[in-house]
Amino acid sequence: MAAGKADRSARPPKLSLSQACSLRCLFASEFAATSSDMWMSATRHAVRRPAEPLRPYIREMLWVRSEEDRVQTLLPESGMTLALRVAGAVTRGTERLPGMVISGVQDHARSLAHARGAETVIVRFTEAGAAAFLRENAGQFSNQTIDLLDVLPKETRSHFKDLPESHMAPEGYFDTIERHLADHLRVAGEISRPIAAAAAMIRRHGGKLRSEHLARAVGMSERALERAFLREVGVRPKMLSRLARLEHVCELWDRGHSLTDVAQHAGYTDQPHMVRDFRDLTGTSPRRIFSSGQPRNLPVFYK
Repeated sequence: MAAGKADRSARPPKLSLSQACSLRCLFASEFAATSSDMWMSATRHAVRRPAEPLRPYIREMLWVRSEEDRVQTLLPESGMTLALRVAGAVTRGTERLPGMVISGVQDHARSLAHARGAETVIVRFTEAGAAAFLRENAGQFSNQTIDLLDVLPKETRSHFKDLPESHMAPEGYFDTIERHLADHLRVAGEISRPIAAAAAMIRRHGGKLRSEHLARAVGMSERALERAFLREVGVRPKMLSRLARLEHVCELWDRGHSLTDVAQHAGYTDQPHMVRDFRDLTGTSPRRIFSSGQPRNLPVFYK
């Protein structure tokens, strides 16, 4: 364990994509742009938090351009995502992904291959935002990636289908998508306040709260809370807590903590317990993920 700490002290902590974007956002009025010099020559990024009316539904919008062919490991996140490929190709295994996809909450890591020149705009929903926005049961999307055209109403599809021909700067894509999403908001369902509150508690405590405490805090039985989570979020509270803890582990590492300290602060009984949970969700060890040098797909505006 001591050796691990010595290794960490040999170099200053490296900023993650989330941290560096967040620093820039402090000076850019909710908009952050990043260049290849800041992280890796293979990608460029820009991120923006949506306007206030959309924030109960949407956490952030992210633009990513691949400057060369690359393979990316996507860690499981705590909310659903909408991906709009506006240029180039993205494949999963031998399958070329559709230009517009919606991904439910995943309980495992995935690998995607991005061709040089591929540009994707990603919309990260809040935990309860996607189901309300799409007026669908979130459980049907769990561990699935579905063509967006099979989900959106006909009048909304046409707005997004024109994006690949737009050839905009990141700000242009963000403005256009935000406008279309705001129009769709008029027919969106209501956010479940108890579920949104329970999800916020899970995030705030890094996934360390027990289900009975959550249920009591929002005035529901455990069984009712679990059913509502499956419908509104797509996973049970226990799984969402594991995903929130995974994000917290990555955040702690990016702040410069050793794995031993990360395990302690994240509420694990010991480091081996953390490693087992991390491996179960990602398929590999935290040290291997953290030493890869790739920006991770963590939210920048972590609510």
